[in-house]
Amino acid sequence: MTRGVVSVAGSAPLHDTTHLMRSRGITSVVVEPDAAGRWGIMTMRDVLKKIVREDRSLDGITVDHIATRPLITIAPEVSLKECARLMLEKNIRRIVVARDNHPIGIISETDIFRSVEEQA
Repeated sequence: MTRGVVSVAGSAPLHDTTHLMRSRGITSVVVEPDAAGRWGIMTMRDVLKKIVREDRSLDGITVDHIATRPLITIAPEVSLKECARLMLEKNIRRIVVARDNHPIGIISETDIFRSVEEQA
């Protein structure tokens, strides 16, 4: 699991957020709760699907325009098998680990793959 979740406001400009992601070497950010209290996530894949593929300009686009809500989360004690099952079922590449509805980390398919390799 990657600790030290990077979160941004939904109102953050997409341009600034993509720059933040590249400068930190990360592929996703957790998006702070909206008015309904729902956390979200914005990934590089969201940018590909909702900006690049649709040939949209970044001008005036905020993170909320392309973030995925609600956030799919798991508890820290959930097994890797269950994480993998949920990722495959939801067709996602990462799941946010949350404690008391607050994100504390992210587990990705790369993390699970690394775990398999380390067991060999």
